[in-house]
Amino acid sequence: MAVRPGIAFMRFHGRKYHPWIVITSPIPASGGVVCVNLTTLDEDCVDDKCILSKADYAWIDDDHPTAVAFSYAQLYDVEKLGMTISKGLLKLANPTDIPAATLTKTRLIAKTALDEDLRKYL
Repeated sequence: MAVRPGIAFMRFHGRKYHPWIVITSPIPASGGVVCVNLTTLDEDCVDDKCILSKADYAWIDDDHPTAVAFSYAQLYDVEKLGMTISKGLLKLANPTDIPAATLTKTRLIAKTALDEDLRKYL
């Protein structure tokens, strides 16, 4: 499975599955990719810098406030991520790719919203 920026996969987090989005190309030195997940935007959510709607990504329900959870961002090994998707251990989201404009918006906000240790990979 070729992992690329904008691809979305599902991962169990908390009490349900959340889509995770690859927002970088593989980092040459480590082979890692930075991934962020989408979460419910409610009064307990600390991540309110990048709010998305169904117009941004069709997976999102019309009546479900959604934010990019930069505070949960992680660096994934691109080869392991591709292998776990290929083996069915992680499922691709539907739709699989977020629109280019949404990826651009997310990456732009990530430049200030991500922790410094991950921001340097943008």
